[in-house]
Amino acid sequence: MTVNLKKVERHRLIKKIIAENAISTQKELLLFLHQKKLKVNQSTLSRDVRELGLLKMHNDDGILQYFLPHFLDVSEDMLRQVVRNSMQSLECVQFMLVMRTKIGDANVIAGFIDELYDTEIAGTLAGANTLVIIMRDAKKAEELKLTIESWLE
Repeated sequence: MTVNLKKVERHRLIKKIIAENAISTQKELLLFLHQKKLKVNQSTLSRDVRELGLLKMHNDDGILQYFLPHFLDVSEDMLRQVVRNSMQSLECVQFMLVMRTKIGDANVIAGFIDELYDTEIAGTLAGANTLVIIMRDAKKAEELKLTIESWLE
């Protein structure tokens, strides 16, 4: 018998599953939910993932998995770690930085930079593996580039 839980209860269960298991895909999460006899379809699950703000990042073993945002300490140390594990290249183009990352990490890094460097940047744009950091001037862009490169040492 399957159970059709209300959204709040479903969110609670999803958070518990993510906290206790290394979940890499929505399909995998859907299987866990079905094992718990929870009736949910892919579009509902996709909406739940977005509403919960789940982050998909590489874990310590380099495997992409979902994380709960409140479990992550958005600190410069966390940003350094993600950049070290993910960044493939960094280029300064006038007042912007263009960073290439592993697939799926650009938006996570953009979110961390938005939060940590909020007053120093004009904004960020991120795709699947490319992040553009827009600075207020070329000098600030070069300074941030040097800072990010120092994290790799």
